[in-house]
Amino acid sequence: MFMKCFSFLLFGLLLALRSFAISPITGVTHLCVAGTTALAVATTGGIWVSSNTAVATVGTSGVVHGVVPGTSTITYFTSAGLATAMVTVNPLPVVFAVTGGGSYCADDSGVHIGLAGSQPGVNYLLFNGSSSSGPFAGTGLASDFGWQTAAGIYTVTGTIAATGCTVAMAGSTTVIINPMIMDSVSITNGVGDTICAGVVTTFAAVPVAGGSAPGFRWMVNGVNVGTDSINYTYAPVNGDIIQVTMTSNVACASADSVTGADTMTVFPNAFPVVAIVATPSLEVCKGFPAVLTVAPLYGGPSPTYTWNKDGVNVASGSSYTFVPVLGDTVYCTMMSDYRCRLADSAVSTTVSMIVDSPVTPYIAIIPSPGYVIAPGESDTLRAVVTNGGSHLTFEWVVNGTVVADDTSDTYISNTFAAPYPDSITCTVTGGGACRVSSYTWVYIVVSINALGTPAYSLSGDVLNVFPNPSNGMFSVKGSFGNGNSSEVQLEVSDMLGRIIYSNNAPVNAGQLNTGITLNNGEANPGLYILTVRSGTQSQVFHILVQ
Repeated sequence: MFMKCFSFLLFGLLLALRSFAISPITGVTHLCVAGTTALAVATTGGIWVSSNTAVATVGTSGVVHGVVPGTSTITYFTSAGLATAMVTVNPLPVVFAVTGGGSYCADDSGVHIGLAGSQPGVNYLLFNGSSSSGPFAGTGLASDFGWQTAAGIYTVTGTIAATGCTVAMAGSTTVIINPMIMDSVSITNGVGDTICAGVVTTFAAVPVAGGSAPGFRWMVNGVNVGTDSINYTYAPVNGDIIQVTMTSNVACASADSVTGADTMTVFPNAFPVVAIVATPSLEVCKGFPAVLTVAPLYGGPSPTYTWNKDGVNVASGSSYTFVPVLGDTVYCTMMSDYRCRLADSAVSTTVSMIVDSPVTPYIAIIPSPGYVIAPGESDTLRAVVTNGGSHLTFEWVVNGTVVADDTSDTYISNTFAAPYPDSITCTVTGGGACRVSSYTWVYIVVSINALGTPAYSLSGDVLNVFPNPSNGMFSVKGSFGNGNSSEVQLEVSDMLGRIIYSNNAPVNAGQLNTGITLNNGEANPGLYILTVRSGTQSQVFHILVQ
């Protein structure tokens, strides 16, 4: 009521002073609702009045406040006169609620922020703190400002493009970035990945960041076993690959699903076994050491061994070295720590040592019917080995060519060349612990003579030794083509080169007929070498004492 009465009085005063004008009002006459503008006049001491205080009010200093959209006349009057100005109050943009926002995982694209509506002719700015993006033009529909990835509190302002009137939209929204959580799963069974055959085992999934209700899927060797429990129970076999796949329901898990695996080693249940391996063999030469070594089966990682010789425990460890004597018996007892053993110990078989005495092997080739054969006649050559041992093999060579596929002690041929002599050699391989593995070969010469005359000759001399083999008594007969009536020297040596017989025999009218007796007819069995020397020439015979 007071303002209305004041307005009437003021209006009457203005009518009374209408003919007295002062300097005009200056300043911006357009403002926004809730905005202000300052008006000024050169005259002082006056009063400011708004004609429509519902639209705009004016203070004593000339500051106009917009209230609602519309127009109002602002008058400044003094005793000297008055001045007026028309002020327009522009509306603010319509206020809409800010929408969207929230939290998202660090590896996602972000979250959307927008407005529940928008106004044509209004431009909107999106603020995250003091940083802004936009403007986004209003369309009359709800607005979406797109994906937002920066964390913070977001607000929106709207500005009418024509008037510049700006207002904050209703509310705000927050963007939170949640870090990624590494999820994983492993397998445990309480007994490890090595077990015995037939053991029923429970495998348990051990989740990391599985969430409140993770899902599980078990597979064995790539085949789904049809259970989604956190546990799976069965009896593995060797090489089985156990897998569990976990699907986590934790927010921001690094993977939708993760897999853990374990490979099982399953040992058979078995009795431990131990055997003995002899080096070089169970047959040794007298005075030489033998090395016995264990060959364990299911002994475990750290078995222990006890060696027993002739009923007495003599050593421990995986090998035993000793110098055996004939008849020694040895066995070994093994204490096993094999995981799946059916017994704690095993005893080897008892081995008996064979001890050989050092001997010298001899070899001789005995022809039958003899060293001299008739044309087309077959000759059978037999290699006789003394002190040769067992498991012998033979290689025959005729005139430098190996006879294929003949490894026996006998060679038979009717293809010897005439009239030239054939040279036959034999190499013997084998022997015992005290014998060399390959014996020195010996040779003979077989000649073909139409008259059956012995064919050992040097420069026309023909000699023969018979019987061969013998018990140590031999006859040497022959002729010398030059009629030599001088003496010849007879010398017999063993295979080691030691001379055991030496004598001279006369040659009468080119004929030699003499005898040789070795050690009074009691020579040791074996092969010997007879050398017959005549002047500067000599002939060599291999003679065998049986």
